[in-house]
Amino acid sequence: MSCKSRPLLPTAHTRLSSKSVLTGLVSPSLSLSPVLNTTSTICHSSTLPEGVTREQAIAMLQDHHFFLECDLHMIHFEPLAEPEVALTVPDGIEATGESKAYQVTDLVHTLPAGLWDSNVVSTYEITNKADGIFVRIRSPMSIVMDTVWTIKEAQAEGQTEAQTEAEGGSASSSSTGGLELEEAVEINCSRLLMGTVRKLCEGGWREIHAKMLDRLRKEVGAVAGQNGQAPSKAEAGSAEAN
Repeated sequence: MSCKSRPLLPTAHTRLSSKSVLTGLVSPSLSLSPVLNTTSTICHSSTLPEGVTREQAIAMLQDHHFFLECDLHMIHFEPLAEPEVALTVPDGIEATGESKAYQVTDLVHTLPAGLWDSNVVSTYEITNKADGIFVRIRSPMSIVMDTVWTIKEAQAEGQTEAQTEAEGGSASSSSTGGLELEEAVEINCSRLLMGTVRKLCEGGWREIHAKMLDRLRKEVGAVAGQNGQAPSKAEAGSAEAN
């Protein structure tokens, strides 16, 4: 998985996994000492179904409402016209439009007793970029998660990202296995909370990716049906599973 070999955010915003940092507080009244803050990175990727185009996959990610509905714990969300903090993106993220903010309420039953209420209210800042989206989540206790969602060329085993790019981008998709969805997360929070936050991130990513891939399979199937084509193996498997 290529994201293991490269930093999530370049230049001054790059931080080593589990390295202590001094950071500003999102909500001083709810935060622990910033001296105890640490960062950790997680990366997951999934191969996109056969027949999915880069444009389809990027449009899926940039459908913000659908993206938020993929949250396994989400029970409510609404746009924020006036966020409490300025919406910014790290160096290295080239926005293709204005960032949008949403207030999201999650119902989480697996949190340690007394850490939060079961209803956790966070702010999601979503920014479109040419190959996906950048998402910054601000949660209680000064937890900040930066996630880069990218649609990219899948790499053949043993192939480096530089080799993939040198082969000409989309022209190399047949030799590298098509396209993949990459989710690269950087968590910034108190050391005391890191284990809990990582567990939440690791616990549901497969289901989130599955929802996204299922939408893409259905889109490919709809196009094939309009053109009178037989469904691909991936589409047929999805239909049988349902």
